[in-house]
Amino acid sequence: MKNYFIIHGFKGSNIENWFPWFKEKVDSQDCLCIIPQFPIDDKHHIYSEWKKIMDVYNKDFNLMNENTIIIGHSTGSICALKYILENKISIKKFAKSINAKEVIIHNGGHLNEEAGYNSFPEILKEI
Repeated sequence: MKNYFIIHGFKGSNIENWFPWFKEKVDSQDCLCIIPQFPIDDKHHIYSEWKKIMDVYNKDFNLMNENTIIIGHSTGSICALKYILENKISIKKFAKSINAKEVIIHNGGHLNEEAGYNSFPEILKEI
């Protein structure tokens, strides 16, 4: 089964922006979308704390594999990339992304609720 992880950014939430919309779309296609809630307070908003949560999904539940697509938002992209590299996770979409095409969302801003992104149909076209 194809599964997706959305990794939110600093001070972010797993229930904001276009994340719930995306989860609803992919879950309805017999896929699994996981949006972990990472620590957002200043003391715990560090990679080592995020890593503990990702380890549960990856090592305890074995949910990261060749059928996984990881989508990072904002600073979540940096944490996702670091986790993938440190854990030598083989993800097809990541391997292909080295030659990925550039997709520009004109006037997209930060692609969050403040910029009007409660849905994000453009991302569905890319996955």
